[in-house]
Amino acid sequence: FGVYCLPFFTMTNLLSLMLLSMVGTAQAEKIDSIAAIVNGAAITCYEVDRDKTILTQQIKQSGQSELPSDAFLSKRALDNRIAIVLQQQEAAKLGITVSDEEIDNAMADVETKNKIPAGQLTEILEAQGIDVNEYRQTLRERLLTGKVVNTAVRSSVSISEESMREYYRKFLKDPKPIREIQLAQIFIV
Repeated sequence: FGVYCLPFFTMTNLLSLMLLSMVGTAQAEKIDSIAAIVNGAAITCYEVDRDKTILTQQIKQSGQSELPSDAFLSKRALDNRIAIVLQQQEAAKLGITVSDEEIDNAMADVETKNKIPAGQLTEILEAQGIDVNEYRQTLRERLLTGKVVNTAVRSSVSISEESMREYYRKFLKDPKPIREIQLAQIFIV
């Protein structure tokens, strides 16, 4: 399975192309290609390729000796991008946004967790060849996803006061030992 990209031309380029084709032969400039359209929102091949590059880097950094096939990586990158677009659309519907201040705070958290001196993350990213604006956009997408998931979970969990009272009555009547569960991984889809 591969990602097939269709040429995408701006309206101006398309009109110019039509006019030039009437006059003689013309060279069309390919701006970008569309990989998918999700509820009217276009996902470009550039976005899928960028996500595929990031995914490949993450796999290499994880120490995995053999990379999956190019087709698998392309499909995975496209699936991830579709999920992000759907989450962004849901966030827009719910009126959820992520402010620049929240992104700045997330970057400060990354610095703290990685013991990077305050304000140095940008320089480190640039030294590694990572575009800071793309990094901020990725953070924005992750924060937005977290907010959407949190909102969806909160709205679906409903515990009545009567249920809580019943639980406490049973617990106080016959307290049971606390049970522990150890989880190795938790996946949220």
